[in-house]
Amino acid sequence: MIVDDVRGVPQTVWDRNDLPVLEQALVGLLGMEYVPEDVLNSERPSLASLEILCVDLVTTMEQAKILRAREWLRSMKEFAEQSERDQLLLRALEHWTNRRFEESHRNLRQVLNRYPQDILAVWACHMLEFYMGWISQMLTTMQLVRDAWNAQTPLLTYFKAIDAFSLEENGNFEQALTSANLALTLNARNVYAIHVVCHYYYETGQFYEGSRWMEAHRSEWCDNSSMRIHIWWHYAIFRLYLMDIAQVYEIYDQELRRKSDPNSLEDLDAASLLWRLHLLGYDDSSRWMELYQSWKHYGLEEFYWFNDLHALIVLLANGYGDKAAALAQHSITRSEPGSQETLRHALRGFAFFEAGECQWGLEDLWHAMQGTPFGGSNAQRDILELTVAVAITRLPNGPPTLDSLIDLGRSLKYETPLRNQLLSQMRLGVRENG
Repeated sequence: MIVDDVRGVPQTVWDRNDLPVLEQALVGLLGMEYVPEDVLNSERPSLASLEILCVDLVTTMEQAKILRAREWLRSMKEFAEQSERDQLLLRALEHWTNRRFEESHRNLRQVLNRYPQDILAVWACHMLEFYMGWISQMLTTMQLVRDAWNAQTPLLTYFKAIDAFSLEENGNFEQALTSANLALTLNARNVYAIHVVCHYYYETGQFYEGSRWMEAHRSEWCDNSSMRIHIWWHYAIFRLYLMDIAQVYEIYDQELRRKSDPNSLEDLDAASLLWRLHLLGYDDSSRWMELYQSWKHYGLEEFYWFNDLHALIVLLANGYGDKAAALAQHSITRSEPGSQETLRHALRGFAFFEAGECQWGLEDLWHAMQGTPFGGSNAQRDILELTVAVAITRLPNGPPTLDSLIDLGRSLKYETPLRNQLLSQMRLGVRENG
């Protein structure tokens, strides 16, 4: 039967008693404190419950879970009763699992045009835009649905968090903070809103204040099963900019390497943080080797290029240049035509940099920074900019002025102990090569 949920969105269920369970599953999906599968009927799942489960799988962008979503999609097509929303959502999910991302996005927007309070479609559309690097589209989607939400709309806290992240990534930092704070007023454990506040402090250069805020709210995020590691990464980044290296390593060892799911790809943040330490001259082969154990089974036929990038830097740091080259080639080949050139420059740039060819690495990474965005947040993509900055410091006739580093745009625009460290490296390089 097809019945409307509390937001007026048609749900294909066995009976009305399924609706409260669907709502609970959505809280698990959006709050990330438990997986929706834990509360849904696994023996006789409704079409609506399978849609939630599929969105949960595809938004991981992990190949094994994408394959599982494809299996569920085949069974979902067998449901005789389907609403127009079901048909659009299933088409969107099928396109997603087959890497037809623009078609998937188009179908999700169609759902939202008809049902702007469809929080499942809002989340799926938002995450797809995030993964593709479609930053301006995040705002367009929110503008499409925002007026349909009000203080009485159930699950408003999660909508406000999504809206806040969209605003933050587009540079509307104060509006983002306002929206995130409203979300947290409604639910102090809303980890996606907490995540937005972390980004706010990062983007505004308030690294000390950000770390203090995170410490004050630690009990509200430190045990979140899905986002715990990434939120700890944000805390470590704050401490890195303050050059509190001892605490950065403590977070890396005790938090980032304590995975919630040993079979899940929860190693991206560890690779990202260790590379930043590597850029600053902190080279510890034992940690790189241990991290490689989590990445060594990462296949050539994986699903998402941003994961490929982090797998590649782990391979490079461990000296597996041939494996890194093979991964790069496969990643470029299976990526979308519009992003292939950017991806080629990014992957090749990291390889040149690690090989000591800083001029070539600098040029490739610079092209990647100017090219089509390829997913991840602005803060995550700053790994390119920081690598460019370090490559500059290693050129034989490195730039002698602070402006040359600041002009990169984002990661070094605020005066911090980390920026001072890079300037020291730059001056030392000029003296040694002068």
